[in-house]
Amino acid sequence: MASPTHAMDLQLARKAAGDPRALNEVGERLYPEVYQTVYMLVGSHQDASDVAQTCLLQVLESLGKYRGDGPLAAWAGRLTYRVAMRQMKRIRAGYRTVVPVAHEPGQKMAGSGSTVNRARLREWLAGHLAKLPPERRETVVLHHVYGYTMNEIGDLMHVSPNTAKSRHNQAIQDLRASVARDGATAETMLEGIDD
Repeated sequence: MASPTHAMDLQLARKAAGDPRALNEVGERLYPEVYQTVYMLVGSHQDASDVAQTCLLQVLESLGKYRGDGPLAAWAGRLTYRVAMRQMKRIRAGYRTVVPVAHEPGQKMAGSGSTVNRARLREWLAGHLAKLPPERRETVVLHHVYGYTMNEIGDLMHVSPNTAKSRHNQAIQDLRASVARDGATAETMLEGIDD
């Protein structure tokens, strides 16, 4: 039985099938998460924007398949991942990771006072994530954003669970090293975060 929140999501998804305003509402609600997922996978704002639009269109076209068994955002996230991976295979031949410039050399990224803007923190972390090879980046996103186990990640990526775990462990080591090289900026970014 669907929870009240999932029932509301299901009702909205069904309404969106025949109501352009409801469809627009669903699109506006889901786009930030779709974009963030794609950006973490792709690592480039330009590529992420193009792929996220394709993913969002697929999500909106597939709303009739949503059954309310879980949150609409989680369902859209899984679909986004699959569509993004198909799109990335198409662009990967000419794919070049572009690392967004989170700050100018020598500048600290403090927000107002000691509180850091969470969006800026996500951007900073995504910049480090973008430095990873795609297959390692995917394991981090699947495990830490979507909560997939290594067995599930292996299935999704068509590799053994041990290969998925190895890629994930190497990705975490690479991320730690990347953040450590960022020195004072890393300390500045992390010190103002409220849990």
